[in-house]
This record gives sequence, C-alpha cells and structure tokens, in this order.
Amino acid sequence: MEIEDYGVKSSWLIHPDNTIKLIFDLTAFLLILFQAIILPFKLAFSFETSNLTNFDYFADIYFIVDVFLNFNTGIYKEGIVIMDRDYIVKEYAKTWYINED
Repeated sequence: MEIEDYGVKSSWLIHPDNTIKLIFDLTAFLLILFQAIILPFKLAFSFETSNLTNFDYFADIYFIVDVFLNFNTGIYKEGIVIMDRDYIVKEYAKTWYINED
C-alpha cells in the first residue's frame, strides 16, 4: 500500500518524514534524557552553576519551539499523510492537551 497525501495542503507545513525534523526530535530526546539525569542530581545535592542554568533556559526555549513545530508538522492518520493545518491542530490539541476522560 502506497502512502499518499490527503486533504488541503496548507503552506509552510513540515512533512512528518522530514530529516531535519527527525534530527530535531532526536535532539529533544537527548535533552529529555540529560534533564532526567541532571535534575535529580541538582535537587539532591543543591548543585547549581551558571552553565547548567543557561542550559536549562536553552532546553525550555527548545521545547517551546518544539510545541510550535508540532502544530506545523503533518501527521499520519491510518497510513495517510495529512498536511491540513486545521486538522493537525485539532488532532494535536485533542491528543496532547485535552483529556476526554
């Protein structure tokens, strides 16, 4: 089965298989991993340096940018690439931000 694009193509959207987006996501994973190691260390030993504080600011900005990129990245739905911004925003908000329980 061949994957095809679906719906209205909105401008300035990133294809979900984009190599640069993959690198961005892998970097985000490494930032999360680093934070998972460093944060308990900082809390347990009250360890604080300006370098780590600057890194924390960098990580915060990186993850804010990641949220905006996710709203502008196409999604797969049942094997079909959807590149319609309105649909992407609704799906992303529904699955990540709104708890339907």
